[in-house]
Amino acid sequence: MNHTLTEKEIRVMYQEKQKEPFSRNKQILGAVCGIILILGFIALYLGIWAFLMDKLSDHDLPNDVIYTALVF
Repeated sequence: MNHTLTEKEIRVMYQEKQKEPFSRNKQILGAVCGIILILGFIALYLGIWAFLMDKLSDHDLPNDVIYTALVF
């Protein structure tokens, strides 16, 4: 019992499939991956600065200056 689709039926099926190019799950997954990527770059940026400040800074700073830098 083979059913041959007509050109009109194929066109309707194709148009229905093309209405939503990406499923909702793929859109959510893409947004989550983008957020993780952005947060990763921010963490890497801050980590590099923390490393540089640790290696290049003078450790003889007074405690109130260090406290003020950490709080703000």
